[in-house]
Amino acid sequence: MEEDSDTANNKQLNMEVDDLIRAKLRTLIDQYELRDMQFQSVMRTKELEVQYNQARYEQKRKQADAEAMRAKALHAQVSTFSQTETELRSQLNIYVEKFKQVEDTLNNSNDLFLTFRKEMEEMSKKTKRLEKENMALTKKADLMNRNIISMAEERTRQERELESAKKKSSKLEDICRALQSERTALENKLRGVEEAEEEDEEYSDPGEDGSDDEEDDEDAEGGSEYLDSEGEEEEDDDDEETEDEGLFEDEAETNGNSNAGTHHVNGTGAAAAAAMHTHAHPHVPIPQAKPAVVSGKIRS
Repeated sequence: MEEDSDTANNKQLNMEVDDLIRAKLRTLIDQYELRDMQFQSVMRTKELEVQYNQARYEQKRKQADAEAMRAKALHAQVSTFSQTETELRSQLNIYVEKFKQVEDTLNNSNDLFLTFRKEMEEMSKKTKRLEKENMALTKKADLMNRNIISMAEERTRQERELESAKKKSSKLEDICRALQSERTALENKLRGVEEAEEEDEEYSDPGEDGSDDEEDDEDAEGGSEYLDSEGEEEEDDDDEETEDEGLFEDEAETNGNSNAGTHHVNGTGAAAAAAMHTHAHPHVPIPQAKPAVVSGKIRS
């Protein structure tokens, strides 16, 4: 009767330990799925930022091209007006010479003199007006040149920002792929643990207790060591969660400083991957350690 009660207690404790382990593994899987969703959201945000920067770059480029074409047209107009001014000045010189000739030859013809004088005044006014227009066009051309230089600088800055956003997007993709591979490895290990537990339940014989006293002592020692190591693993899990939260916060703060953000994200990702790899392996020998935990609890 005592053996039957001990066997029933052992089975109950085994079931409780199995339930605790399964709950812990399910919690880990849920955490990794939530983290994967967060990384997917960050990736979508970065893709939208890249698309926005590309659209803005195309808009600025089109504006720069339009301003360049307008500047070329203004330069052509300035050249045309310069030629016109030269021609008008030459014509003015010709008219001055003609005026002198007419003045010399027709000193007594007041009507002709007044007519030529009016023409000279009109030509002078036209020349002054053309000079003013030429100065205004020259100022406009200088302003357009400054705008073109400013547009070129803005386009260069947008290209640098676009390149930085692409680098950040590539790094986030690498981190997501690493986390997905780690999640797949943990799922495979979980399936292996469940299969090992099923095999242990199939091959376990509840009536064999009389010849295993020495093995129970060794299992009790192993169970205490397992409990100590399990406590250390829980502390490591807390440290890993803190490091992962720091990773999300640091990623959001690296918009203006791409070099420092690159070093920080890579370092944190490598540390998180190493910590999760260390955290994943101790759960593999759990089916072999269960009898030790149960026997240790019974003896205590």
